[in-house]
Amino acid sequence: TGARGQGFGRSTGGGPGAGARLDGADFCCPDYLATMVTRIRANWREGQNIAGLAIIKFTIRRDGALEDISLEQSSSYPIADLAAQRAVVLTRQLPPLPDAFPNPTLTVHLNFQYQR
Repeated sequence: TGARGQGFGRSTGGGPGAGARLDGADFCCPDYLATMVTRIRANWREGQNIAGLAIIKFTIRRDGALEDISLEQSSSYPIADLAAQRAVVLTRQLPPLPDAFPNPTLTVHLNFQYQR
């Protein structure tokens, strides 16, 4: 259940474990997900010299505000977990959810793949 979207890691292809899981029905708008990833990635300090995967869960409100940001899965490295969570917190605001998406919110489980 849920859609697969884009995530990011050090490699351009994202690598294993990179991506996003969305709660609910299929999401209509891959361009919106690409914008989300680009904006969050701009705030992500990925060079932690570790290997691991952190998953950050957050909700996008209809107006694009990010809320309920939490660590869903730890990478086992607190500094990497904080860097991933901080990237979402610093992003704070995305464009409003697309009109084609009928729900008032979208919950995202975004992967942050760290590679040595």
